[in-house]
Parts: sequence; C-alpha cells; structure tokens
Amino acid sequence: MSSISNSLMISSKEIIEKTGISRATLNNYIKLGILPRPLVKKPEDARTRAKKIGYFPETVIERILIVKKMKKNGSFMEDIVNRLHETINSTEEGLLKLTINNLHCPDQRIPSLVSFSVLVADLQDSVRICADLPPEEYFELINQVWKCIEGSFKKYYGLYGKHAGDSMVYYFLKDKDSNYLMNSIYCALELREKVKKLGMEWKARKGWFHDLYMNIGINEGQEYFGAIVHSPGIEFTAFGDSVNYAGRLSDFARYGSIWTTKNMIRK
Repeated sequence: MSSISNSLMISSKEIIEKTGISRATLNNYIKLGILPRPLVKKPEDARTRAKKIGYFPETVIERILIVKKMKKNGSFMEDIVNRLHETINSTEEGLLKLTINNLHCPDQRIPSLVSFSVLVADLQDSVRICADLPPEEYFELINQVWKCIEGSFKKYYGLYGKHAGDSMVYYFLKDKDSNYLMNSIYCALELREKVKKLGMEWKARKGWFHDLYMNIGINEGQEYFGAIVHSPGIEFTAFGDSVNYAGRLSDFARYGSIWTTKNMIRK
C-alpha cells in the first residue's frame, strides 16, 4: 500500500491520543493496509521513555476519522478495507503481469506451465502478539522474523509469492533445481528452528512468556506460473489451487508443525 512520504510526521502515541483508538486497533489498521507501516526511530520528545517509537504521516488522522465515520454508519470492516483500498489503488500504477522466463522482455512471453512446490508459513498468534506490543516493537519483531529467515529461502532457491493476508508464500521450481520438493522441506525445517531461536531471544529481551511458532503448509503442483511486477518489487504467482491448499495446511498446523499433502509425500 502507500508508503510514508516526506510530509509532517506524527507519533503513534499522538495518533492514539487524538483519535481515541486503542493500540491494538492501530496495529490492526496497519495490518489491514488501511495505514502505512510506521517509520521507527528514536523519539523526538526527550521526555519519552521508549527507546524507539513509530512515526506516521499526519494524513493518517484523517483516514482513521473516515474509518470511524464509516463504522458509525454501519459499514462492516471488510467493506471499509475494500473501499479504502480501491481509493488508494486508483492513484497508483496498474500491475504488469510477466512470466518468470524473461522479466526483461514481458511483451514476448506468456505464463509457463511449471512443476513446483509451494510453502506457506504463518506466525502463530500474530494477532495476540500484535495487541501486546506497541506498533514500533511489533514491526521490529516482524522485520526480524523476515531477516532471520530470508537467507533460508535464498539457500533453497525459493521465490517470493503473491498471497493475501499475513502469510509468507514461497515457490520452489523444478526448473531452478530438480530437488525442488526436498528443498521446500529442508527450508521449512530450517525456518522452524530459526524462528524458535528468535523467540527465545525475544523472551529474554522482553521478559514475556510468548513462544514464537512458524506454522507451515507445503503442497506441490503443476500450474501456469507468472509474475506480477509493481513498485517496489516482483511477486510470483501460480494460477491454480496449490497455494490455497498449502495455506489451509498452515492454518491447521500448530506449535511450529509442518503439514504437507499425501501427493507430495508419495513423490
């Protein structure tokens, strides 16, 4: 969604005070894409005890007030999110669909039929963790999760995939490595241990009792596969149900377990 501009900034504390929303609601609006992610830095007010605090464009106040008005008029949150997304997206450039075969010559290619394994990973109890942490600390945690696991995806030739919601989606293509099925499994095992270790570090740091679990679903398939290019990057996508099944498996998984399909096990 929209990025933080160079306009005047306002802290998360000021937003809460001016709008009357709770910290959990602020975090939820960020997760839903209603508000941009904060710029986390040292507080400008020397009297603030927090070492770091999140800053937003002042325009978020108006957006929050619009949401409050729509809720007061009886709109459901899903409708509010969709309407705001349409408004924001209408000002942005359209998406350009490409294929993985040649990103430099999109007009010369069409999506390709490929064999792949898809991994969907979801941080367990992310909503509860989000509510327990200030916005700046929550996004610091999420950024650390991404930082600690991105090396594993590169190591096993994973490609970042397009997916709705909070889940992480990566594709492992047969064209990239003939051992693509085992690559996804090895990657999943590595992710689980890295997130577990990060959780122990945050326990020591925060003195809390939350365990961090990365619940994972893996599926395989052969589908048409392409890419969507937009600012600031590229997201790959498969045109079929394989990723949806992997997402369902990650929903069933608990406490860092890894679920996969019978078809994949048979292979």
